[in-house]
Amino acid sequence: MINLIFRGGAGGHTVSALLDYCTQEGNLPGYPNMISGDNLHSHRLAHEAIKNTFYKDYLHDVDDAIMYEKLDDGNYKIQPQLLEYDIGNAPSLAPIATDDFGRMLIFAMSLGKCYNKQMPPDDEMIDYSACATMADRLEKVTLILSNQLTMSFEEFHNHPDPTHSLDINWLWTNPDAIAQVIVDCGWTPKTNKIRHFCTLTQEFNQKYFSMISESFAVFQDAVDSRDRPCELTFYQCAVVHALLMKHFGCTGPEDIRLVHCIPTSTVEFLKYIV
Repeated sequence: MINLIFRGGAGGHTVSALLDYCTQEGNLPGYPNMISGDNLHSHRLAHEAIKNTFYKDYLHDVDDAIMYEKLDDGNYKIQPQLLEYDIGNAPSLAPIATDDFGRMLIFAMSLGKCYNKQMPPDDEMIDYSACATMADRLEKVTLILSNQLTMSFEEFHNHPDPTHSLDINWLWTNPDAIAQVIVDCGWTPKTNKIRHFCTLTQEFNQKYFSMISESFAVFQDAVDSRDRPCELTFYQCAVVHALLMKHFGCTGPEDIRLVHCIPTSTVEFLKYIV
């Protein structure tokens, strides 16, 4: 038995569906119903219908409460809540982020697929009650994202390093690597179904992937001093600002300036770094 562990609902249910539909052991026919921009929580019913399941999944859903802690110095920090289940030395499998892009993609999906399914500042997950202006709200989200980028592996994922890992980016770039991980776990992949499953996953998560891709493109152009026009949303602006904070070694609000208007060119972002 291998334990499937994950930081929240959406990614874990996607991997659960992947295993149930795209392996000989799961052997479910067809594919799950993937609704654009939504999650796969509905897969639970199909998963529970499989008898003698070949893995045990541990849902550790921390996304409901992690947004609200404000430190005494006015900074915002997401307090890690490590895996509640003691799996001992049993082998484990987890979807993980191996780079900054993966972390920002996972976090964007965790925000966008909860409650009213809106991104900051229109979401219902982050408490903006102490934020008087758009600049204050943007700073709060930026600092939360900056924290996500600098957390340790265990803090970000809310579980230790797994025995087997599935890079979130592979759902877009490398389905054959996913098939190999399934083999490494001792199961039998249906490789063609895995490839099509990845295509379906890309389609129903495209809004998040495109959002983060454009943010990274603006960030890279900014640090390379390639000036060009850009048109970003509030959330994308926060992502770029957080990436610049990490790049320039900024550790808190004292290292950045308030962004009162979302920049309309790439290098304009640089003036907000102290």
